[in-house]
Amino acid sequence: MMDRFLFGLCLVFAVTPNVYTENEIRIVTWNIESGGADIAAIADRVSGMEEIDIWGFSEVQNIDWMIKLETAAETGETDNFEFIPGSTGGTDRLAIVYNTDKFEMVKNFEIHWNDRPWFTSNMRPRSALVAKLKHIASDVDFFFVVNHLYRGRGVDPRRLDQATALRDWASEKSLPVIAVGDYNFDWDLDINETAQNYEKGFGNMTAWSVFTWVVPANLITTHDSRYNSILDFIFIANSEGKINATSEILVAYDEFSPRSEKSDHRPVLGIFRFRE
Repeated sequence: MMDRFLFGLCLVFAVTPNVYTENEIRIVTWNIESGGADIAAIADRVSGMEEIDIWGFSEVQNIDWMIKLETAAETGETDNFEFIPGSTGGTDRLAIVYNTDKFEMVKNFEIHWNDRPWFTSNMRPRSALVAKLKHIASDVDFFFVVNHLYRGRGVDPRRLDQATALRDWASEKSLPVIAVGDYNFDWDLDINETAQNYEKGFGNMTAWSVFTWVVPANLITTHDSRYNSILDFIFIANSEGKINATSEILVAYDEFSPRSEKSDHRPVLGIFRFRE
């Protein structure tokens, strides 16, 4: 299994050129830690990231935060951006911010969990937030999906089921699917933990090769904790022959300090190029 995984890494790392073209889109996914971070500090970092076309945020506190994120995404850009709010999760909501000059909104919706066997009326799981977008320059439609799956303890069956349901949903689509967010798969960077990593939900998400992890060029932890693991991922489905992809975990000086202002997660950048 490990040999096949490493072969996949080689394919992902080699495909995308560094030159920005009109057929290329750049996305960032980031857990901005509602209740633990200052939105002003988060917005300041967002405004400093240039030429990002779509943002997938998790742990967004409220609509006011979304407005500030939209404004920050527009800072230094000539294009207009709009946000799509998630309706679930209380004060830990999902949001998409996208460039309306580069993408046409076809529709947006949520994938709810109330039909799952573990769901109860007193739960507030975050429904997957989905935007079906048309990339105007290349005339390509695709789905952009933001998730924040259950944390739980260890191998939580709810998280495994969420990953399975997302995989099944994508398998029924013919269009490319870019799925981002905090998946809580705890991908341990210790090479000896590879088999166990698949058991934490990652294996459910990637079974039958529906979704492929766009493996970061720099495999480092995405979360400020004592665990040497990755929680935040970019996946792609239904892209063979259509899209090339690379990713990078973004690192900044003093990124977690002061803790009263900064998120405890690192953002992850994905670069996608539609093949002509």
